[in-house]
Amino acid sequence: MLNRNEFESWESKKLKIFATFKIKTDSTEIVIDERRDRDTDRVIRLGKGKSRMDQLELKGKGSSKGMQMMTAQEFTTQLERLNRELKKFWEKEDKVACIRIAIQCAKLLNDVATPIFYPQKFILLTDILDNYGQLVLGRMKKLTKLHSNGKIIIEEDNDPNFDWTLIPDKV
Repeated sequence: MLNRNEFESWESKKLKIFATFKIKTDSTEIVIDERRDRDTDRVIRLGKGKSRMDQLELKGKGSSKGMQMMTAQEFTTQLERLNRELKKFWEKEDKVACIRIAIQCAKLLNDVATPIFYPQKFILLTDILDNYGQLVLGRMKKLTKLHSNGKIIIEEDNDPNFDWTLIPDKV
């Protein structure tokens, strides 16, 4: 059996993976499959303020039909920005944009066009999905307390044993 002192946390494991693969991928161009959900993809690549002309210019830079080349650093920066935007959308109560981001991140996990970059991409995407899950859980906790008139309170120490069927349907 594994002793708790021997267990390596996910945070320290992530740092080791980044250290190992960052050196290999810093100067690497990665291929992004552009045949994804266009509305959500626009948030990942362009942000909200880009013009139609900018979009057309970016499409012209792709190396082949449906593919786009970018550096690993650019892609990493865009995923970090996307994580920040997820939090902004959540604060603005724009749950549709948040679920679109989560769906797009899940779809990006299937893109293995650049295998050398996949470990970093996996960590960045699962961090975004984990943040989304934490936001949803926090909202469920808040709404459960509100709609049960304070009778049902979900706390960290009772999460594993909690009977989730008790949560009101309104939540």
